[in-house]
Amino acid sequence: MREKFSQKPVFIYPHTPFTWWIWDGIYRAHPVSCNFVGSEAIKNAMGAYGYPYRVETCGFSRCSVKPWKATEGKVLLYAPNHPITKKHELRKRDKPVTARTFAHILKIAPSFEKVIIRYGYSLEASEIWDPKMPNVEFQLSDLTTTSSIEAIDAADLVIAGQTLGYLAVARGKPTLFFNQYGIAPYETSGHVKSYKKYTWIDFPAQFDGATAADLQRFVREPDFAVEEWKIKNIGETFNPTKVLSVIREFV
Repeated sequence: MREKFSQKPVFIYPHTPFTWWIWDGIYRAHPVSCNFVGSEAIKNAMGAYGYPYRVETCGFSRCSVKPWKATEGKVLLYAPNHPITKKHELRKRDKPVTARTFAHILKIAPSFEKVIIRYGYSLEASEIWDPKMPNVEFQLSDLTTTSSIEAIDAADLVIAGQTLGYLAVARGKPTLFFNQYGIAPYETSGHVKSYKKYTWIDFPAQFDGATAADLQRFVREPDFAVEEWKIKNIGETFNPTKVLSVIREFV
């Protein structure tokens, strides 16, 4: 049974493309006037797992969504997951993938003119170190959308996950993820219940084991599986008119 709303309208606005599955058994679905999401695929998935409140699409809110564009493949940008705990430490589950991915980045670094490693808080907190390689540059991130987009636009290829990865795909930059495939989403409070109904959230281009030659091919030819993922998970550029029209129904 749906819970009654308070007298004031309540809306949920997406922080990232992946804020919608938390209502699939991880957290109780709070009564809302409308839950805004990025794409029709997400809206349909929420209906499939039984989300009980109104859902409307609003597009991707962090930046303009641009078509994929080939690059020269000279500058590689790698952004490991940044620490998010109160003590500025990596989550336990991020540590092994960070170690594995960072080691692979250093292995292929000589194949690029420049490798930029964009980290949060400190090298120590991010559990990476400076190998003193001449073409490897470390860049402390302020973790803002504006500076992240600037870093993405200056690169030819992005290896990332989470927010910076979503931004890179939205910007049309050749992008591979390192931590999002074949695993049902979960938080500290539990796992989702209906993952089989939306396994298309798994990013199809993974950095695991990719050679420098693989990456050079990737920056020259579009990956159609990634383009399909982009449509379903990123959607179109944010539509403020749509959002305001829904809000005006309640105010």
